[in-house]
Amino acid sequence: MPEATIVIDVTKSEEELYKSFSKSAKRNVRKAIKNDLYFKIANEKEINDFYDLWYKTSKLKGFNIYPKKEYLKLLSFLRST
Repeated sequence: MPEATIVIDVTKSEEELYKSFSKSAKRNVRKAIKNDLYFKIANEKEINDFYDLWYKTSKLKGFNIYPKKEYLKLLSFLRST
């Protein structure tokens, strides 16, 4: 599984950001809205559960993932903002 870094200028308005999306990204956003998709910041137990499943999947499919401590650092950062 290839790694990617996506940088989004969050100082832009929602409309400006949406206009910059590709056609397929816009379609995915519309589909997510239609299906009531939402995001939340996970707690530590959820991060651990996610990581355990992600780790098993990575071994099964043969791709590398970041160490668990990186996900926990991200959780800490998100909580502090």
